[in-house]
Amino acid sequence: MKYKNQMGGVTLDKRIPITKNFISSAGLMVGGAKQIMEFQNSNSNFNWDSLPSTITHSNNTHFEITKGYLTVQPRFELMYRFLPWLALRAEIGYAYSYNLTNYWKVTNIDGDPVEIKGSPDTNFQGLTLSIGPWLGF
Repeated sequence: MKYKNQMGGVTLDKRIPITKNFISSAGLMVGGAKQIMEFQNSNSNFNWDSLPSTITHSNNTHFEITKGYLTVQPRFELMYRFLPWLALRAEIGYAYSYNLTNYWKVTNIDGDPVEIKGSPDTNFQGLTLSIGPWLGF
């Protein structure tokens, strides 16, 4: 199984200098998120001549399920500036979500999504932490 969690959007921040090198900010990101789970089960016993039988009569399976969300993330940041264009930043926030659907989807080979009946109505929310360099003007 492979699990992916994607989130992105547009952020509006208000920076508040504390000192010359310490800067704080508060902001709000509005965007989208997606959870993706990919499953594969294989007995690794493939033979070209018996491939049609392997496809229809074996436990070799592969599928991906997804669920999308609209998200809002209020956040607070502290930044220490080393140079005018380089700083170290630490940010804490909390992501809230709105489900685009009440079900998970499997995508067909032609790209059309199919509802998974009886799937849980999961949400996408939680604490977010980020630490890393900041490059800018």
